[in-house]
Amino acid sequence: HKLGHGGKLIRSFAELTQMMWEHKTIVEPKDFKETLGTINEDYAGFEQQDSVEYINFLIDALHEEMTTEAIPRRCTTASAQRSRLHPGDAP
Repeated sequence: HKLGHGGKLIRSFAELTQMMWEHKTIVEPKDFKETLGTINEDYAGFEQQDSVEYINFLIDALHEEMTTEAIPRRCTTASAQRSRLHPGDAP
């Protein structure tokens, strides 16, 4: 398969993980599943899949997108934000 998917998978995965961390209720990964199914038709339906193959595919696809796509990165921790300051800048 081609490298990267236009950043669709990494964005969908980021949205899913953000929902899981922010919400105190059940999270339904419908959008993530749909995105995954458009990238690999093996995961488009609801047939049982091998979990090791799924994890390998997901990690590989996320890695490809992170290394081949121009995806803006957000700085979320205070220490990471401070490390971006130039010498002499106030924290």
